[in-house]
Amino acid sequence: MARPPVATVILPTYNRCRALPGVVESVCGQSYPYWHLCISDDASTDATSQAGHQLVDTLHRSIVYGRNAMNLGEYRNVNQALAMRFSTRYVAVLQDDSRYVEGKSAAHGQRMSRQSGRCCSILIQGSSRWWESCFGSRAGE
Repeated sequence: MARPPVATVILPTYNRCRALPGVVESVCGQSYPYWHLCISDDASTDATSQAGHQLVDTLHRSIVYGRNAMNLGEYRNVNQALAMRFSTRYVAVLQDDSRYVEGKSAAHGQRMSRQSGRCCSILIQGSSRWWESCFGSRAGE
């Protein structure tokens, strides 16, 4: 039986049809396999919707794509995605102009599994203060 995902990566996006494939591939290329990716499109007016659907269809079964009917703005878009009540223990937010470096999710996964209860539930991409407050070092970042 397959192990259920431990983390959900929320990817809020707006008008990033050209950048979206590279960002999504940076998540799919991680060695840590226990994740879901939720692409939350904030009513893009370019071809982001088509790109999102194509990525879901071709890359990975653990990707979901949702599109807001109207533009909510970045923070409300993230909150909308968080309201989906994921069954995973941890949630990370990856901005649509960022990418995960190789090994990032494995390092976070190992650290989170050792922190049982001491760790924050949400990781904002690039937040070294969060990392240091939870883990005491930036190893693996």
